[in-house]
Amino acid sequence: MPSKGIRVINDSLKNLYGEVAIPKKSTDGNTICANYYFGEKILIKVLHELKLHPLTNVISIFPPHSNPFQDENYLYAIVTMKESDNFYLQQPEPIRSCLLALREIILSQDKEVSSAWKYGMPFFCYKGKMFCYLWVHKKHKRPYLGIVEGNRIHHPDLISEKRSRMKIILFDTSRDLPIRTINTILKLSLDLYKAGVIKIAR
Repeated sequence: MPSKGIRVINDSLKNLYGEVAIPKKSTDGNTICANYYFGEKILIKVLHELKLHPLTNVISIFPPHSNPFQDENYLYAIVTMKESDNFYLQQPEPIRSCLLALREIILSQDKEVSSAWKYGMPFFCYKGKMFCYLWVHKKHKRPYLGIVEGNRIHHPDLISEKRSRMKIILFDTSRDLPIRTINTILKLSLDLYKAGVIKIAR
């Protein structure tokens, strides 16, 4: 059975076009692949809606004559996702949109911030050092932003829930994200690394 993220792409394609032929699917390390036959415009639209990028997530596109439909309006493409992409896609709405928006906010903080898949979770690193992550609270069913060095940060919206080191901020998906608060917390966290309070390996 394909991963839920792949099934989300399947469903999106079917909603736009109808039946989609999937000759094969495979997994390799942290990458999930599936092969599709469909029109180029549909491909671009689906990737855009799912916050995937054509240059990053489409690793091969073959000309129409190589696809089984023998139709000039169709292309054969191999769509690939990282495990982190799959994590976001398998979340139900509106949690998915909330997490994707949080990802963009985090990545926009500094050019040295990058995403990473660690411990089965989407983490974000500053110069290779993990400083925050995203997850969904099992009890409250709400998305949250976790701060790795949360015990060093004092902010009224951060809670520890018996964690000795990390703190989190929960989000209500029925309300707009508190952008100013998020930026403040992320800045406080990143300042620990920039100031050398948290050492970064050279």
